[in-house]
Amino acid sequence: MPIVTFPKDKRCRNFAWVYETTARRSFYVQIFLRSRLRIMQTSVRTSFSKILRGKAIVNQALVFKEKKFRSLSIRTYQGGTSANYEFAKFLNSRLQFKKRCISSRQPQSVQRVHLDDGSQILSAELLLEKENVMVKMVNQGKYLPGSNTDVENQQFPFVWLRDNCQCPKCFHSEAFSRTMQMLDFDINCRPASLKVSEDKTSITFFWQDGHESTFKADWLSERAFTPRARALRLIDYRGNRVLWDARDFKRINEDESAQSWRFSYSDIMSKDSSLLAWLEYLETMGVALVVGSNPSNGQLRRLAHRASFVRRTHYGELFSVRAKDEPSNLAYTSEKLQLHTDLPYYEYKPGVNMLQCLVQWKGPGGENHLVDSFAVAELMRHEHPNEYNILSTTLVDWADIGQEPEGVDDDSGVHEGKRERRAFHSIYRAPVICEDREGYIVRVNVSQPQRDSHFCVKLSQVSTWYAAFNLFAQLLHSPRYCVTYKLKPGEILTFDNLRVCHGRGAYGSSEGISESLERHVKGAYMDWDEIRSRIRTLRKSVSLENESKVS
Repeated sequence: MPIVTFPKDKRCRNFAWVYETTARRSFYVQIFLRSRLRIMQTSVRTSFSKILRGKAIVNQALVFKEKKFRSLSIRTYQGGTSANYEFAKFLNSRLQFKKRCISSRQPQSVQRVHLDDGSQILSAELLLEKENVMVKMVNQGKYLPGSNTDVENQQFPFVWLRDNCQCPKCFHSEAFSRTMQMLDFDINCRPASLKVSEDKTSITFFWQDGHESTFKADWLSERAFTPRARALRLIDYRGNRVLWDARDFKRINEDESAQSWRFSYSDIMSKDSSLLAWLEYLETMGVALVVGSNPSNGQLRRLAHRASFVRRTHYGELFSVRAKDEPSNLAYTSEKLQLHTDLPYYEYKPGVNMLQCLVQWKGPGGENHLVDSFAVAELMRHEHPNEYNILSTTLVDWADIGQEPEGVDDDSGVHEGKRERRAFHSIYRAPVICEDREGYIVRVNVSQPQRDSHFCVKLSQVSTWYAAFNLFAQLLHSPRYCVTYKLKPGEILTFDNLRVCHGRGAYGSSEGISESLERHVKGAYMDWDEIRSRIRTLRKSVSLENESKVS
């Protein structure tokens, strides 16, 4: 995983990621410029030889900007090789750099970096005026990002320390839950003294009310209030996102190595390490292909249950995408499907879409269209900021009205015509581009059929919104970003429904094939909350398994 680093000037809120590509021939620098609640992002690609004149550089390169953001520094992890460049020249060099609003493919080796393992406390001091404790922490010889030393000063508020006491009276270790009652909590309580253990791996606070709290150095360092610790926490929370365009997709689709976007169904079902690899790749790239499943009913559900749970919607738990006589959705026709995200009319929209190909149309058409909408949105943020602002702030009405046969799926063998039909009418209001409070894109809503005719905005906003949305749609469908892939029977296309827009080419004759089963795709949804929970638990179990093999 790339390391997010900050300069020593704590007022600097900018940071950058570095991704190394195959054979260390080139790398991408993904740069984030923070201003208030906005994050401006761009990426550039260059070669190591051009930047460092042939000097070697390791995977975890450190990048940070000096004060006032005038220059960019690139250093190796050990702090050996370094080079400084003016920021503007780095981005706009005529010879080496081509500015792009996307990032590289996933790094060749994605390793989770735990910089706080083996922390030791050099000293600790009570700062009574600030109501903090200052702890000087050393990290057992591992350099901290953005510095040439392994020593870091960390401050912890008294109230936070008392609130997070780990003793049996205040914390239930098996339930991982705080048990202290908030109404009994004295937020003004202060420690009378402190003591660092002889091995310097823990610290004990003696409170004025007679209570004692002991904290391990690793535990404190991981939860420090420093920019470094906060940045690492956000990476663990949000995941390692890598944006892509058509050129990147072509490369990963042609890649036959272990770093390909293809994952074996049998390996996923039998090996936790393969399951983790698939889910991490899906989280990073937003799209992954599972190959080798049996094109029959049942396997898609088993795959979903292996990762988390099937998310039920008003279309059921599993749904069949094929041409029908009385379709409740345009997907159930043989017509072309525009690029869209599924179910934008759900407040809690399913996070992952899985489409298993059972039968594929043998003639031309029926291919899947895919776009990384986050990459397109970041392009608009830079090159069309006014339109981006309109799409990220204007609420749009999304709706779906219809009837769907009762039943969780069609695995039961009961024909749809014999089931009762349940009516539905779903509505949700949200912008096309949804950000969190820090300006980080978390969701994109696109669906021409499900965009309601109700548009609850001021009259003056209508025309400007349509102009902005038209630009976004043109970019989504442009060859620069839109790619196609025709599924083969047994393949399962999995993608981030909050991020990746998908569509389908028309197929069949002009008269239609309403009764034909010559293209049959089974679909299911999962939620990111459950998947990310699974990823975290798998990382622990797979890590322990690897350690046991080594020992």
